[in-house]
Amino acid sequence: MNEVQLLKIAQDLVKLLTKLDISYGDMNGFSMQVSPDIFLLTAEERLALEQRGPYFWEWLAGLNQLYRNSLTNPRLDFARQLLEAGLTEELVAFQRNCLDEYPWLMRADQPSLTSVCEVQVPMSMAGWGFVTGAAVAYQAVVKTNGRTNIFPSLAKKFYQGLGFASGKDRPVVFIPWSAKTDYRRIQQFITQHFQGLGLKVISRDIVDLADPAILGDIDIIYVSSKHRCDPRTSRLLLKAIEYGVRVEPPMNLLSDQKVSMIFPFLEATWDYFSDNVRSLFAPTVLIQEGAAITAANGQLMTVDEVFHSPVSVRKGFIVKYAGIDPKLKSGGAAVFRLDGSNKKSADFFSYLMRQSRQGAAWILQVNSADRRPVTFMDRNTGSLETKDMYYRFNPFYLRSPDGQIDLVGAGICLRDQWKVHGHPDTVFQEVRFLTS
Repeated sequence: MNEVQLLKIAQDLVKLLTKLDISYGDMNGFSMQVSPDIFLLTAEERLALEQRGPYFWEWLAGLNQLYRNSLTNPRLDFARQLLEAGLTEELVAFQRNCLDEYPWLMRADQPSLTSVCEVQVPMSMAGWGFVTGAAVAYQAVVKTNGRTNIFPSLAKKFYQGLGFASGKDRPVVFIPWSAKTDYRRIQQFITQHFQGLGLKVISRDIVDLADPAILGDIDIIYVSSKHRCDPRTSRLLLKAIEYGVRVEPPMNLLSDQKVSMIFPFLEATWDYFSDNVRSLFAPTVLIQEGAAITAANGQLMTVDEVFHSPVSVRKGFIVKYAGIDPKLKSGGAAVFRLDGSNKKSADFFSYLMRQSRQGAAWILQVNSADRRPVTFMDRNTGSLETKDMYYRFNPFYLRSPDGQIDLVGAGICLRDQWKVHGHPDTVFQEVRFLTS
């Protein structure tokens, strides 16, 4: 296609996405930039992503076994403390009693096609909404051909997973409104999309779960991590479970806390995980005195050495808050690349050491970010540009009752800054795949 045709595609995409009201907060129109191109996976890339799916549930199985053993083995008590930090006694007790339950739906956050920096269980409805919105818009504007395939409806796969979780073919699904008001519009879109497909999904305030009449009308609740961590709202969820309503994901937080990614790389817990599990993640360690991490070049470095290295070395690492404080744990609020001055890095290290001594969990992770060229329509000039950009790739997985793990969809956003998602200059695409 020539530039005029590509620009027309981008303009049509923005018009449709704006009409669908896919946006953050009170922004006018679509809240990101668009590419006239799809993000195309090769058959080999898609197969590799499919094959990695079961390893996520293998990781969860290892975490569950580790947690179970940490309740009785004093040598593993540090793991118990990390996995229970910040939770109410009531939630800890319930968490310990659902160690044999596993989520049906999962999403990975990947800064490249081969490396995971976080696992989202549960995922915010914004994630489901933006990927679904991309599919609706691009499939209306950008036609496919005989060599490319489109993923099935992610909304239908979401509902299918909640059917598995509830044990019903047509469950009534209750989704609490996001605690982030900026996500309300996109959650409204995905809720209406579900309903347009004839799926029984409602979004309401979580406090409505206090009403027995509401509980009597629903089969399953799909909750955010904030609602599960908050003492007030988690109490509502536990009461709903007592009433007989299912909750997806299960009410344990093992897979939601970033701190869970340290255990495959820790000597004391190494044997709970296979090399296949370790292959999923960028190397990750808890920031504490004497901790060490294997850099991208294979060199073993202490965290002290990392923070006091030249910036050319430091920018190969990311620091993340790994606890459950809602003000810090989501949306990239406390995620930092170590690319500041030597003094800033040294001061940050001193702060993190104080945090460690106070029991706060922060992790250091190898920065495995990749870049690729993308053509997009600049929202300010209205013209097409091409740049090399960082990206966040999100594969979505569904577990079936027979244990089969399927790759059921994928999303992507790109930006020329390393923090990719959720910005006005973030670029939006639909993910499709080659048949061969």
